[in-house]
Amino acid sequence: MSHEQYIREKLLPDVRENGTGPKCHVGLRDAMYARSRDSKIAYVMNQQHPQVDDPFDYVDFVNEQKAFRQAYRNCPITELPIHAVQTGREVLFFSNSPLGLQGLKQFYQELVNGYFSVHSERDPVCEYSVS
Repeated sequence: MSHEQYIREKLLPDVRENGTGPKCHVGLRDAMYARSRDSKIAYVMNQQHPQVDDPFDYVDFVNEQKAFRQAYRNCPITELPIHAVQTGREVLFFSNSPLGLQGLKQFYQELVNGYFSVHSERDPVCEYSVS
C-alpha cells in the first residue's frame, strides 16, 4: 500500500471517526533548525515563540531560509544532472542550476576552510552525477 493510499484509506478516516489530532505541530523550518544544531525536536516546537538556546542564531537561520526562498522564488527548479555529494554523515543534493552550482561550490569551500579543524569531515567525500 502506498503512503498516499494509506493516508486516504486508513489514517484520515480514523482521524475523522475518533476525533484524534496531532499532539504537537512542528514546522519543517523548525525541524531543519533542530537537526542542523543537533537539538531535540521537542525543544524547538513550532509555537508562537520557539524556545531555543540562541535566539539570535535562530533568527539568522530563519533569515537565511527566507533568502533561499526568495532566490528560488518559492518554486525550486531542478536542472539535471543532479550532483549528489556523499559525506560520512549525509548525502547532499545540488541542482545543475546556477543557484545549485553556487551551493555546491560553497559546500566545497566550507570543507576546505575547515580542513584543519578537529570537527572537519574525516571520511572521504564522494560526488556523483545523477541524471
